[in-house]
Amino acid sequence: MKTSKSHPSFTGSLTSVDLQNHVLVSYFWMRIGSGILGVTLPFVLWIGGRISGICRQDSISAYFWATTADGTFLRTWFVGALFAVSVILGFYRGFSKVEDILLDAAAVLGVGVTLFPMPWPPDHLPWCKSVLADLSTHPGITFFGGRVPLHDVCAVSFFICTAFICWFCADDTLTLIKQPWLRSLYKRIYRFIAIAMPGSAIVALWISWIKTDGHDIFWVETFGVVAFGVYWLVKGIELRMSAADDLAVRGKLRLVEGQIQHVAGEGS
Repeated sequence: MKTSKSHPSFTGSLTSVDLQNHVLVSYFWMRIGSGILGVTLPFVLWIGGRISGICRQDSISAYFWATTADGTFLRTWFVGALFAVSVILGFYRGFSKVEDILLDAAAVLGVGVTLFPMPWPPDHLPWCKSVLADLSTHPGITFFGGRVPLHDVCAVSFFICTAFICWFCADDTLTLIKQPWLRSLYKRIYRFIAIAMPGSAIVALWISWIKTDGHDIFWVETFGVVAFGVYWLVKGIELRMSAADDLAVRGKLRLVEGQIQHVAGEGS
């Protein structure tokens, strides 16, 4: 009886260790990708706008509308980056159920930032500076006697969710870092970012409320967006150093009272 010949596989071969590393690295690049998008987005919009003939807008969100006289716009860059980050956050799984819930909420709110763009007068062609719009014609909620657009609600809530992740969840894996000084450094960075993200969004919203002739909050928003990106870059480096993903996949970690611990008898 003839046996069938084995044919070379198009996909090649990998050892069990190589295959495990090949799969795990996707989590690393999800974090790094989110970080790169966050750090670069404001500058891509600013520089891209300058190249296209669009002056720096008063806010990052204004690039949804910013258009040149010949119809050039950067909306696709703005929307594309936010959707990409939101998809990553939605599919990414953290090290606790609480972190998963916050990530999912941030993903939904990130999409909301694009689905509910900042208010803008329909007859305004903003290739240079933005102007104030009639908020009564845009989706929003009433807050302290004023109307807050849903765009602002989603943006601030997005940063609050990610700040909660930084403050309450980021520390969970620091137990895997052996050097005390390095654990302390990571914790300080996460605490700073947890304050910087929602703080910048609230300051930007406050400036937009108190000024009646337009407002320039681009750099305030940039600070918060870059802080978001820095968090994911730093978190990616931390988890890569501690091999947390690898240990979790091999069943060597567990979550106990908000702290990631080695499973007893499964290595150090």
